[in-house]
Amino acid sequence: MEQEWEEVISNQKMTYTLKENLPLLRANLLLELLQGRKWSVQVLHEKMNMLEMSNHNWQTFALMIVRLDEYFLQYNLDDLSWKEYAVSNMAEELFGGRYAIWYTKDMHDYLVFVMTAKREEEVEDDPVWFERTAAALQSAVGTYLRGKISILVSSRGEFPQDLPSLYNRSIAAFRKHIGNERELLMRLEDDDQSERQIHSLQYLYEPPTLIHLLEAARWSAIEEKLQAIFLAVETGDTASQEHLLEIYFTMASAYAYIAHKNGRHLANLIGSDFERMTEGLPFRSLNHLREWSFRTLRKIQEDMDRETKDSRSSLIKNIQTFIEDNVTRDISLQTIADKVYLHPVYVSKVYKLETGENVSDYVQRVKMEKAEYMLKHSSEKIYEIADQLGYQRPHSFIHAFKKIFGITPQEYRDRHS
Repeated sequence: MEQEWEEVISNQKMTYTLKENLPLLRANLLLELLQGRKWSVQVLHEKMNMLEMSNHNWQTFALMIVRLDEYFLQYNLDDLSWKEYAVSNMAEELFGGRYAIWYTKDMHDYLVFVMTAKREEEVEDDPVWFERTAAALQSAVGTYLRGKISILVSSRGEFPQDLPSLYNRSIAAFRKHIGNERELLMRLEDDDQSERQIHSLQYLYEPPTLIHLLEAARWSAIEEKLQAIFLAVETGDTASQEHLLEIYFTMASAYAYIAHKNGRHLANLIGSDFERMTEGLPFRSLNHLREWSFRTLRKIQEDMDRETKDSRSSLIKNIQTFIEDNVTRDISLQTIADKVYLHPVYVSKVYKLETGENVSDYVQRVKMEKAEYMLKHSSEKIYEIADQLGYQRPHSFIHAFKKIFGITPQEYRDRHS
């Protein structure tokens, strides 16, 4: 009954914690979607359902980006957070009758509102009403917060596939058309993208990034990402020399970062390929860049695998030395883990992986070797030997010894005396 009650309390605490952190969890999920993170339809639905976001039909959406202008910059971070919270509440008040609102703050300190119509029939007069309400939001912020905001309203998109592209277009338009001007309101037209002849390599920067994958040593995922990058270039319209350079510099930066983080000189890892980097020689073709990318990746992987193996070998040696030096004690996995400052589960798995036997097997083997020597070269009683080897009961020692040698300690001594 106590255990059941503890489980009930634990579930209540988890539910309360989840409810308390729902706004932050929702904001983080939206930020990942805006940055290009992709999930399957089922996984995304499950995430939204867990965060209580599935009560509306998120099939189409409109985007509204809000920038708090100059007046707000005088506040410290805590005060500014309250101002941003107030702006989001005002947006909820003004748009909430027609739209379900999903809100986050992006890396540019813009407030990003993703909105989907609660009733599909209200979408027809959407553009005019949407802009008029956005203007009302500017007015409300000026009245109640004594500050100015600039707003960009996007065209409609399909959720979630259009989120990253529409968001990036909106940020670019914000920077290009609004700039440093204050309290402006503009709409991102559907044909804005047709004016742009240069396309960015968005897939190159979509999470998880190359640096994050390298830090986690997820080699298969890195290869998949590189293949996807080169395939997108081959099948798209972004194969210019400048784009090849963009890919090259991004990869070179990631490779240099992970090498330096591991205490290595990149030049020592990739050899002659480093000369190309220092001389700034561009790759004239996509195939050459692809070959360099995978060749360099393999060299970095080999070095990291070698370092991991050396680190594990050192760990195994430390564990075995500790066991041998403390064979007369009752050695537990937790004691060993505490000695090497690692988690017991990790110690157990790594030891098994590297040696093929369990830590407990090695402890037992060392104890039996010590017992064998003492039975042959000392006159101490069986219970005294058992005590010296860390067995609390002589019977446990006798049972363990017989399991290894097939005879009791006394029989072994008699046979070898």
